[in-house]
Amino acid sequence: AFDPLGLSVNAHELTILVAAVGLMLAMHGMLQHTKLGTAMRAMADNKDLALITGIPAERVVTATWIIGGGLAGASGYLYVLLRGTIQFDFGWLLLLLIFAAVILGGIGSVYGAIVGGLVIGVVFTTSTIWIPSDFNQAAAFAV
Repeated sequence: AFDPLGLSVNAHELTILVAAVGLMLAMHGMLQHTKLGTAMRAMADNKDLALITGIPAERVVTATWIIGGGLAGASGYLYVLLRGTIQFDFGWLLLLLIFAAVILGGIGSVYGAIVGGLVIGVVFTTSTIWIPSDFNQAAAFAV
């Protein structure tokens, strides 16, 4: 563990931070600078128009599911790395917070979901300064 700016950060937390930022940058690059990313954005905006313009819907949907599954697997691995253990109900504990982040950031906006997740995470973590930790989820939902 090391101590930048008075914050204690261990190797696992640094790995999680670097991996999360790397995955976000990779997704940004893929969505903005590849044919697949353009096709995904077109399908999300107007599926009928995308089909008329010749975008292969089956391939785009399949690729989207594969990428989503890969991101879910990576995030699950990073969460287990953070917690140091694995439980069958990890997803259920985070699902409502994920929905809150997506709604806060705007449904359909990838970048809004990222900002919403950061806001929810900061409120969830820092709320324990003022209220008991049993209520940190309630504080996150209050946002």
